[in-house]
Amino acid sequence: MAISGSLVAFGISVGIFAILALGMNIKFGYTGLLEIGHVAFYLLGGYMTALLVLPPTSPGQQYILGLGLPWIVAIVLASLFAGVIGALVSLPAIRLREDYLAITLLGMAYIVQQLFRSERWLANGPRALAGFERPLNNLFPVPGETLGSAIVFGVLVALFWMAATYALARLPSITKFDSARRMIVNGTFALTTLGVGYFFGRRAHKADNQMVNVLIAGFLAGVIATVATVVTPAAINELIALVFVGTFSLFTWVYAYVSVRRYFSEATASDALYGLALTVLFFVSLAPLIVLGNDQNEMTSAIGMLLTVVLLAAYVYGLVYLSRNWDRYGSDNVNLVTIVGIGAVWLFIVRYFGVSLISPLQNGGVGSAILSTFQNLIWMLQFHQSLGIGIEYDRFLLVMVFSTLGLMYYLSETAVQSPFGRVLKAIREDEDVATALGKNTFTYKVQSMAVGSAIAGFAGGLTAIQFQSLTWSIFRMDVTFFVLLMVIIGGTANNRGAILGSVIFWSFSRATSDLAEFFPAAAGSSIRALRLVIIGALLIVILYYRPEGIWGEEHRTIEVDSE
Repeated sequence: MAISGSLVAFGISVGIFAILALGMNIKFGYTGLLEIGHVAFYLLGGYMTALLVLPPTSPGQQYILGLGLPWIVAIVLASLFAGVIGALVSLPAIRLREDYLAITLLGMAYIVQQLFRSERWLANGPRALAGFERPLNNLFPVPGETLGSAIVFGVLVALFWMAATYALARLPSITKFDSARRMIVNGTFALTTLGVGYFFGRRAHKADNQMVNVLIAGFLAGVIATVATVVTPAAINELIALVFVGTFSLFTWVYAYVSVRRYFSEATASDALYGLALTVLFFVSLAPLIVLGNDQNEMTSAIGMLLTVVLLAAYVYGLVYLSRNWDRYGSDNVNLVTIVGIGAVWLFIVRYFGVSLISPLQNGGVGSAILSTFQNLIWMLQFHQSLGIGIEYDRFLLVMVFSTLGLMYYLSETAVQSPFGRVLKAIREDEDVATALGKNTFTYKVQSMAVGSAIAGFAGGLTAIQFQSLTWSIFRMDVTFFVLLMVIIGGTANNRGAILGSVIFWSFSRATSDLAEFFPAAAGSSIRALRLVIIGALLIVILYYRPEGIWGEEHRTIEVDSE
């Protein structure tokens, strides 16, 4: 089975928690409110969305409301509800000192969680609240045989083409390459976008208004895909999906390569080999566990685990030693952090295109491995057991999550760059100065709580779609601290940093889960539990060595016309 499904699930989690982090960043990063009850609004948004979507009655369940509203209306109302609750909670609590505010909001979050956990009349109590269909679920997989399915497929293709064209138009490195490399890169982009995205992307790159050409590219591609699906026989739909969506999948790999190459532009081929060496040594450290860890003999298994732990400890010690002696052993072009970043890229490549082939090779031979590699490359398409090809709902949900993430990022950036956002930062820096300048700081803090809580409620609505059922355990109290960690990792008062923090956190979670799979079942659960300890240690290290985060706070200057 292809591992691309894991990549899609990873992307959905990253997107939802990135939205949560944007809401936290409004309250904590820009306003300076120590808000550790963020999960309460996440919970309220999720449950309220489900309660508004559910029919009046559902067999075996008890709940209030059940209005049967459309999903879009339900998520908007649930977000507004979470925002209103955030504002109401802040009215008595916002005047408290910072530590008391944190304790109050934490207590409120615990009360809300226990309320939904214990009161069955409210939302089925400790049992799962289920019975609601996901939006447009009956139209998938696409492209299908109905007109609605063809239209959904066309909309998805339009979004893919707009994303590809926009990414291409904003890639300045194309014009900086020498003629030979520029021809190769441009030719590859032309191939992977069937010429449509490339043509309009080049126009958008030179035009004053990029978005017009981006929209044209997406609209044309979407119309062509819809018409082709409607007028051709159903047996041809799989080929249409492979052409329109498969090429976009290839485009993402090409664009990822160009972006990574551009990001590590100062690194040489030797530096890339250093990063590959780090990855190889990491897998060598796991070799005893892979070979001996699952042996039926308990002594042999214990020896394999012990050797792996020793080798991993030596690996970490080696990294520490290199960091202290990088001037003697390292590269003159980049530092060790960059080499570790290159190693992380190699780790993903080896895991996605190498380790994932072990099982297909064992079960089906070379042919199965080649098919699995092809499926992993064409990651936006789902391949069924009968070799049917189409877009399943999880891929659609990924597009939905990242589209709304882009919208939330745009709205957040617009808000923080406005006078409203500048007042929030002034309150964070020195509330007395903001008050002296005539700003009602209390009102601004309440507004900040309302906006951040509404964004968290929106993330809760997407979570209801993701799981199709809700239980109180999804909204654990530690979710708030994970989101706070994401904001700190990426950089407070930096919306791009909040998204980066979500990517890093979930990458770490996914990596430790994969690592735990190599261990026997009992030890694997211990590794997953140890992950929380490592996350806490990571937070301490970041706060000590780089309190501003990886990207740090964005500082903007405003030009003032002297006339």
